[in-house]
Amino acid sequence: MPKKKGNNTNNTKEAKAVDEGKSTERKKAKVISVNTPYDDAFRTLLNDCIRLLIPVVNEVFGKSYSRDEEIVLHHNEHFIHNKSGDEEKRVTDSFFTIAGDKYMVECQSTKDNSMIVRIFEYAVHAALDTADALLNDTLEITIPHTAVLYLRSDNTTPSKMRILIHTPDGNLKFYVPIMKMKDYTLDSLFEKKLYFLLPFFVFNHENNFKQYDSDPSRLEDLKQEYVRMLKGLEQARASGELYQIDVRSIITMSRKVIVNLAAQYENVKKGVDSVMGGQILEYEGKTIFNEGKQEGRKEGRKEGLQEGRKEGRLEGLQEGEQKGISQTNERVATDMLLKKKFSISVIAEISKLSEDVVRGIAKSIGVTVVG
Repeated sequence: MPKKKGNNTNNTKEAKAVDEGKSTERKKAKVISVNTPYDDAFRTLLNDCIRLLIPVVNEVFGKSYSRDEEIVLHHNEHFIHNKSGDEEKRVTDSFFTIAGDKYMVECQSTKDNSMIVRIFEYAVHAALDTADALLNDTLEITIPHTAVLYLRSDNTTPSKMRILIHTPDGNLKFYVPIMKMKDYTLDSLFEKKLYFLLPFFVFNHENNFKQYDSDPSRLEDLKQEYVRMLKGLEQARASGELYQIDVRSIITMSRKVIVNLAAQYENVKKGVDSVMGGQILEYEGKTIFNEGKQEGRKEGRKEGLQEGRKEGRLEGLQEGEQKGISQTNERVATDMLLKKKFSISVIAEISKLSEDVVRGIAKSIGVTVVG
């Protein structure tokens, strides 16, 4: 029996219409995403210096991974339909693998009785994302090792949570350990190499913000804590424990946390910013300088090597390298001037040029800088 013309076309159009309808429906769905500046700081650190998470994993899960162990990040966004029909966008703070073991570490700023429910949702979705479908009709999933970092806690905050699952064939359970910032001092964070947590140590001072804000001597105590932190970071960088990008990220996120946490305390914000703000610009400038220095030396050595081969003398290589360094200093100054956030004196100090030369470069590129 011959087929009627147009059936396939109509079916295709109908299918397309259904797909478009589902797409439109999803767009209309209310998407709820719970996010705080502290979650942002946590995720920024995760992206910028993920290897610093290894000591955190060792601390909370009792592991002993080396600092050079490879970490693989996994997709951390899921859409969940709640009871009211709204579509919630859930973003886990971290989902990663170390040496074949899967982990999730969540950052929580306030006590929340629904936290254990969300942890279970996150863990199950993370497990499904990496599930293996076997040939004998068996779905095998692996629940990741999961922990919660509580930035605030009290005597009622447990040291772990338990998830108990009743199934027709028996019960399953697993524990979720809790890490509490209040259990760590600035010194202990450095001793345990928990650099990842440094931006959050100020939560331990939160109850004293009112005193810091009204008493200059108490505020000085807090500022000195940040001075000690900066010195510790510089020592860790000098010893090779931290990279420059690690230090810069920690400083930047520390500033972000204090600005949001002390939003109602102007003196606290200004006091800490007087310590941290200049450090951020300095590290940004140093990063520009070091990146440019590497590139300039490479170009200079290449140019000098070619010149030296022509002339048959070693001086060509040395002159070329010096020329590359000189060009690098000018390029660094130019880059910093174009960012329009550094003073002439700071640019001169970092680029190793005189202030007059920096002003000359600024004039040549049409940039006006005060100071």
